[in-house]
Amino acid sequence: MRYIFLIFCVLSFAPIVATAQTATGEICVVIFEDTNQSGARDSDELPLEGVATTVALPDGVIIRSHISNSLPEPYCFEELVVGDYLITFVDSANHQGTMQNSALLTVSSGGRMSIDYGAIAQDALTAEVTVDDSSELSTTNRLLIAAIGSVLVMMLVGGLGLVIGTLFIR
Repeated sequence: MRYIFLIFCVLSFAPIVATAQTATGEICVVIFEDTNQSGARDSDELPLEGVATTVALPDGVIIRSHISNSLPEPYCFEELVVGDYLITFVDSANHQGTMQNSALLTVSSGGRMSIDYGAIAQDALTAEVTVDDSSELSTTNRLLIAAIGSVLVMMLVGGLGLVIGTLFIR
């Protein structure tokens, strides 16, 4: 009994400070407008704003996210515990990537991983699209097709009514 009391006293009065140092690192992303669509950043290519970036664990659970701005400095996801992370850049209606949109990176203790992502703005994409109007039907042709379709539907419904009426009249 005396030993239990002694252990209790030592544990009660002895300050126990447990500080766990967790090793961390960071992943920095640079998002740029890939105007020549080369898949590599050139010196004249500027930052592209509005691109969503997510950091996820390998099982897909998103732990951090960021939407890019027009600042030239990279954005860093800091204080990431050492391990593997899936970085994903999300395409939107405003831009489309010119590079692979995801990568699996390993963060080491005190390490800094960097990844570039190029995309092209949507207005640049729409400038390249041409519409071929030659396959469109004229108004007269559309009206003719609609009239023929209407007559066929009326004949089908009338024939169905005739068959049903004949069956019930008997």
